Amino acid sequence: MADKAKDKKGRDFKFSSFEAEQFRNLPSRAQDIWFAWLLSQDVCEVNNDALTFVNIYGFECEECESPIEKLFYLALNMIIYYKFNGPQREFYMYMSLIPQYEIERDCGKNYRVDFYFEHNNQKEGTLGLIVECDGHDFHEKTKEQVAYRNDRDMELKKLGYDVIHLSGSQIYNDPFKYARQVLEYYENTVQLDDDFKQSLKEMENF
Repeated sequence: MADKAKDKKGRDFKFSSFEAEQFRNLPSRAQDIWFAWLLSQDVCEVNNDALTFVNIYGFECEECESPIEKLFYLALNMIIYYKFNGPQREFYMYMSLIPQYEIERDCGKNYRVDFYFEHNNQKEGTLGLIVECDGHDFHEKTKEQVAYRNDRDMELKKLGYDVIHLSGSQIYNDPFKYARQVLEYYENTVQLDDDFKQSLKEMENF
């Protein structure tokens, strides 16, 4: 038996019971932008019975620790699934977006980062992009906590990672804007191997 959720125009969206549970676990802001964005893109008109939310792009919000992370993760996945085609779709088919990724350190005290972007076709020896979602309380942190974050960023960059920070207010107010900016940045900075770059160029010219 499928559960239903209604948008503000009264249209039904069908979920399995598992998907409905996942959807209810989202922050209310994430639920609102999910409906609003799909309607603005006219996805509902062509895909009303197939908006399966979880199964369509493997969305697993439990791995995210905060409401802001869930909101950002949702926006990233929706853009990747609904907006990209051709070479861009091919590019993202081979990208892994990993929430709460653990980075090993020689000292044994590993770092856990909010999101890690990794591509199957990165050049050997290169590392991916880290995105940290700073909560609303970041500006209330002590000088020691700010110094720790800066030191950690410096260490991660020395190891070869790229690091971006987004504030909670940025994500809350316009999650798709910043998700799109991060994805564009990643596309332009990831170091891909030559064979894969060539295959993307051939798709562009096809």
